[in-house]
Amino acid sequence: MNEDAGIEKGNTIVSILHILSDGALPIIDQAIDIQSGIHTLEVVDLSEADIDYDELVSKIFACNKVITW
Repeated sequence: MNEDAGIEKGNTIVSILHILSDGALPIIDQAIDIQSGIHTLEVVDLSEADIDYDELVSKIFACNKVITW
């Protein structure tokens, strides 16, 4: 696995937040599936209605890594 891509970080479980700006795409789903076997993930899709932005900011600061698509 590629450490630079955040897919594997030794034996440490990393908390990753994926923020989707335009919804899911097959390549995004594949990356999330690979990472979900190793790390703790959360996905927020900004294309959906009723986004709680205060909660989103809290999630950003709570995670070890944030990936935007």
